[in-house]
Amino acid sequence: MVAPTRDTRLAHPVRRKPRAIIFALMLTLVLAACGDDNGNTSSAAPPTPPPSPAPGETPIPTPTFEPGQHYGVLDGIPMEGSEFDRRASLAPVAIMVDNHPAAYPQQGLDRADLVYETFVEGQFTRYLAVYWRKDSEHVEPVRSARVPFVHWTYELDAILAQVGAATYSGEANAIQRAREWQIPILDHDQAIGPPAFRRTTERRPPHNVAADTRAIRQEADARGIASAAEFDVSELDRWQFKDPGEGIADLPAAGRINVRYSSQPAGGTVVEWRWDEDAGSYARYRDGEPHRDAGTGEQLMFTNVAVMNVPARTVSPHGHVVFDQVGDGAATVYLDGKRIDARWEKPSESARTRFYDGDGFEVAFTRGPTWVHMVAPASIVEDSAP
Repeated sequence: MVAPTRDTRLAHPVRRKPRAIIFALMLTLVLAACGDDNGNTSSAAPPTPPPSPAPGETPIPTPTFEPGQHYGVLDGIPMEGSEFDRRASLAPVAIMVDNHPAAYPQQGLDRADLVYETFVEGQFTRYLAVYWRKDSEHVEPVRSARVPFVHWTYELDAILAQVGAATYSGEANAIQRAREWQIPILDHDQAIGPPAFRRTTERRPPHNVAADTRAIRQEADARGIASAAEFDVSELDRWQFKDPGEGIADLPAAGRINVRYSSQPAGGTVVEWRWDEDAGSYARYRDGEPHRDAGTGEQLMFTNVAVMNVPARTVSPHGHVVFDQVGDGAATVYLDGKRIDARWEKPSESARTRFYDGDGFEVAFTRGPTWVHMVAPASIVEDSAP
């Protein structure tokens, strides 16, 4: 694998910041010194330092931005300053979405800035759809939380929207883990009522709970679960982003990506992504068919696809799967129709999961939504040129 050219690599950003006032002031000073009012760059060192420039080689530049330029904190999309300011006090909303065959077709995934997918139990997968730059009035079907998704919610400072959670003793107890980490949770079974969650008539229970991201934030604020007055988007630990086509000339082509979660997969766990040059995104297929949104009928398109290989184990009689998400391991990042052989790193439970190329530089995703697959060692992931 050939890493991106040096003129497009970005500096490693600061890890998750404590919420104490003194640290917030320090962060403000650091960002001001770097000239980036959106958190896309900073001066903190990565877990694995990149190599020093060779004699006579130009050092890696720190990106600069136009005054007042803003970007989506989860997808890197440019935003108007007024819109960014309006959303700056809004926490991300992370919604548990069902992927059982009885749940098809899902609705609202096309509005997500970021989606995580991994095992729950019984060989099935589930999604965590995360919204910040955009909202969705209808996300369906909402289901219960599992421990791997609680990890991601924690690192994103997000509100977790769910219909219950696993409560089995030990490592599979998702609700206990969420309480330990003081994650703000809005649960369908405890909500005041519509419009945050509602039951629809087009599907059969338990696959018929829909959620509204705006209403989730409003109810969470009203109930003191997650107050907009207390959230500061500048504290959110962000990935690096780049413009389409930047720094990819020497990367191998990857026009098709195939992900099989198991050698004996359940429905919905055989995924294919096909690069669409005109759209500048990967089109998603599930079980050989286009994966379409129930509301629009359009096929799901994501700009970036990341695959994390993580040790997994079953920890309950019901087959609940947990992963060793704190640590590091092999990964592959797909963007612009290309492949980057990478590593993922998460040094602590609260730290953001990040991706680094073979030279130790953080991967800069192409601006747009990202789909993250977390797979087990027995999973099968293959890619090929168009």
